[in-house]
Amino acid sequence: MAFLINAYNAFTVEAILLKYPDLKSIKDLGLFGRGPWKNEFFTLLGAKRHLDWIEHEQLRPKYAEPRVHAAVNCASIGCPALFPDAFTAPKMDAMLEDGMRRFIGDSTRNRFEGGKLQVSNNFKWFKEDFEKGNKGFGKVEGVFAK
Repeated sequence: MAFLINAYNAFTVEAILLKYPDLKSIKDLGLFGRGPWKNEFFTLLGAKRHLDWIEHEQLRPKYAEPRVHAAVNCASIGCPALFPDAFTAPKMDAMLEDGMRRFIGDSTRNRFEGGKLQVSNNFKWFKEDFEKGNKGFGKVEGVFAK
């Protein structure tokens, strides 16, 4: 899991740096303003891959770990900030927990305002991952309550 998270983040950073400073949005890296997530722009485990392969074909189905959404950085405003360290297997649980705490506490992405919870699109896009009961999460609001 650590290998895949680190690969996702490293390839995202690489994609941005290859176009910097002529890049206004991560979406400019893909066809028709859709971003790089389905572009096969790197080789991993002996085959050409895209970021969605790592996230949607490997991490999400194989690990059923909702906190992964606080670990992978899609370089979008609503995504979590890039974690300051590489993920390691021995520290994975603590790092994922720290990542969730940082992400939830980031008021530029998630906040309680005017009596209403305003959350990052990550919680909308991956709502089902937070509602399967994994890691004690039963619904998105429960993530914030925890």
